[in-house]
Amino acid sequence: MCNVIGQIDWQGAAFVYKNDKSGPVAWSDVNAINAAHGGIRGEWHTCKSEFLNGLRTWNQAIDPANAYLCIYAHMGTPGINCVNSMTPSAITWHELASALPRGVHCLWLVGCKSNECLKAWSPLTSPVRHRLLATTESKYWQPLLRVFAAEISIKKITFDDQMSAKIAQMAPTLAKHTQCFKPSKKVFVAD
Repeated sequence: MCNVIGQIDWQGAAFVYKNDKSGPVAWSDVNAINAAHGGIRGEWHTCKSEFLNGLRTWNQAIDPANAYLCIYAHMGTPGINCVNSMTPSAITWHELASALPRGVHCLWLVGCKSNECLKAWSPLTSPVRHRLLATTESKYWQPLLRVFAAEISIKKITFDDQMSAKIAQMAPTLAKHTQCFKPSKKVFVAD
């Protein structure tokens, strides 16, 4: 299954990789962000190859220096997994980085313990150019999709140093389980 909204070359994008009851709820939020903020690229996939192809096509159509991407997925099997998995639907970090060959300015990787990517991505293979938001616990992360709207809003711009406070304001129970990182020449460093 594949649902798509918005133009392929829009700089803000929210991709959902879910094949359970949380998928339709997340897709509803993506549509709400699109309607409220002048348009984003939104895609919801349940098939690994379609998800990776969608990411790659979007990444090749945008300016990576000013691209904002939120990926909402399970972090494990099935979903995005930091190690190779025997499950055909699992996406490895290498596959995810390969689907974003041009990189993105900002990536919100929303799902249980997405911070595990920091162990697998080196600066040379990471698609993140400026800032990575990662999650540290197994929680119901879907409310962060609505917070991503604050990240991409041109109506009320939220600067980098204000994003943690915005997350705390809009999703207080989840804020303490998010971390922002910036890539350096050697490692990701916490904000």
